[in-house]
Amino acid sequence: MISEKQKLAIVALAVLLVGEVIAVISIGLIYFNRAFFGEHINIIRTFVNASTAFFGCFFSFLAALLMFQYLKYRENQKEVRKTTRLFTKLKKEYQNNYSALVELGGEIANGSTELAKLLKESQKVRDLFVLGVYRLDFIMYDTYYHDTDWQLIREVDRNSESYLELFELSHQIEYLCQAIVENKINSEESLRQLLVLITQKIGTLQQHQLEIELKERPMETDSETDYAAEPVGVEMVQD
Repeated sequence: MISEKQKLAIVALAVLLVGEVIAVISIGLIYFNRAFFGEHINIIRTFVNASTAFFGCFFSFLAALLMFQYLKYRENQKEVRKTTRLFTKLKKEYQNNYSALVELGGEIANGSTELAKLLKESQKVRDLFVLGVYRLDFIMYDTYYHDTDWQLIREVDRNSESYLELFELSHQIEYLCQAIVENKINSEESLRQLLVLITQKIGTLQQHQLEIELKERPMETDSETDYAAEPVGVEMVQD
């Protein structure tokens, strides 16, 4: 993929090459039509003057192009900063939701197979479940996620793609929980299956979150690992 700097260099060289070709052709036409232009024309001086004029135009064009690229770069940096702020807020929102979902998943798992029945028959259990779901907050996600170009953040943060997937997954879980809160599930068996699905998705969410944390955690150096393992080896020799 050609970068912006490479594109700029290619355009500048192309303009320079075309200009020089035009200058040489023009001088050639003048030289072979000296009778028309007059014998007193100095070809070398004419070429130098034409080249000087062309280079003046060329460098003016190059300066304008560089200014355009600079303004484009500044605008891009503003977008990057804006997107980074949004991503940071979304990440903070996700971390709060992640804690609530893990806790909710634990409550569902503790309820085992009886939870579906209790959600249908016990108002107290249902109220506790509803309160757990209402702890989830997706205001930033609903407002900005689908209207933002996240390609900018992908270019500066290697883990951003993984977090964006977690944002979506956590929102999917919240949507499934809302189906229970809004009484969209009629049968007890369907409710039981939905609870199993929610538990599985929360487990997947935890697994992916752990993978990201392992990536972000600084790795131990080989020397530190060898040093930590050395006493064990010495003890084995002594035994």
